[in-house]
Amino acid sequence: MLEPSIIFDNVSKSFLKGTGVSSSLIEAIYKGSRNLISRLKGRNDKANDQLFWALKDVSFEVKQGEAFAIVGPNGAGKSTALKILGKVSQPTEGRVIANGKMACLIELGAGFHPELTGRENIYLYGTIMGMTRGEIKKCFDEIIEFSGISEFLDTPLKRYSSGMHARLGFSVAIHTRPDILLVDEVLAVGDWAFQQKCYAEMEKYRKRGTTIILVSHNMDAIRSVCNKGVLLDRGKVKVSGTVEDLINGYYRSMESAKTLSGKEDYKHKAKMNDFRLIGNDGKLKNAFKPGEHAVFSYTVAFLEDVDQVEFGFIVCRNDLLLIVSTGSKDLGIPTKSIKKGESINVEFHFRVNLLAGSYTVGGEIRSQRFSEYLDMNIKPIGFHVLEDYSHGGVADLKPKCRLI
Repeated sequence: MLEPSIIFDNVSKSFLKGTGVSSSLIEAIYKGSRNLISRLKGRNDKANDQLFWALKDVSFEVKQGEAFAIVGPNGAGKSTALKILGKVSQPTEGRVIANGKMACLIELGAGFHPELTGRENIYLYGTIMGMTRGEIKKCFDEIIEFSGISEFLDTPLKRYSSGMHARLGFSVAIHTRPDILLVDEVLAVGDWAFQQKCYAEMEKYRKRGTTIILVSHNMDAIRSVCNKGVLLDRGKVKVSGTVEDLINGYYRSMESAKTLSGKEDYKHKAKMNDFRLIGNDGKLKNAFKPGEHAVFSYTVAFLEDVDQVEFGFIVCRNDLLLIVSTGSKDLGIPTKSIKKGESINVEFHFRVNLLAGSYTVGGEIRSQRFSEYLDMNIKPIGFHVLEDYSHGGVADLKPKCRLI
């Protein structure tokens, strides 16, 4: 039986509200002074009222060679948990045991110096990770080849884009041959092709016995890399189990938190299914260049008679930022009254005028007459936009120019 690489045992982490400082020495001083003042005033004023618990009684165990996901909405405590694992921060309560050499990709640029060149930073970061100069020199060419930044090797890091930071950081971290690799959302800034390369490399190392901890909003990445994990919500474990358990819980929490549409209370008078994202060639597709044509389609089966039905189209970035939310009525199609037992195929044609990155596309149905939301797909389709420097910007504003 494999030994645990990581034990996260009843871990809690608190911060003082309004200070951004964790509950450590300052908290102790704060509590002491508050208690003293309270006793002098003859009242029992608890300092705990001023604490925010980023994590509360969180427990999980990760065995050697497992790929473990930590997912959840913004503010759930994911990054806090990863920082505690990486010993960047200490828990307020509980204990953490990590067995083995650890490499962390928690914050973009962490372990690097902006004034040094890429070459110099490889040696700096490798040294921080406990490698000797000889060990760094031995894998130096592999690091450069994997990162793909050889052209900028002797350029100061402050001139690098965020994507180049991510490339170099991941490449150095993985080539330190860690027993445990911690990866936060830093890969989200890289292009899709490099992300896939990183995920394939993580899988290769996992098969060799490296333990992977991945924090991401990208459910496609979680599904392809991890086999189990936890879903955090407001600092507590909401779901612990398989990747599919996490993904189902994640999208259910999106629905209940009104993440996609800003609406709740779905009546489920209709059932959406057969979701597809199709490219120009009519085939299923999950990677597009900016400006390419795409079709998002779904089928709706109606379980009751419904008046004035409108069909929705929603695109979100993988950090859940809403990019567009519109519907058939907004696009000039009149609402329809539909009988129980009828089915309708819905298609939204659009241009992928988006920056490189990862996104989701989904839909929902509502009745205009009663302002009821009938159904939505809680598992939006993930897709990627590739790097293409001939197009830029989050949206196509169709600008016109005049010279006066």
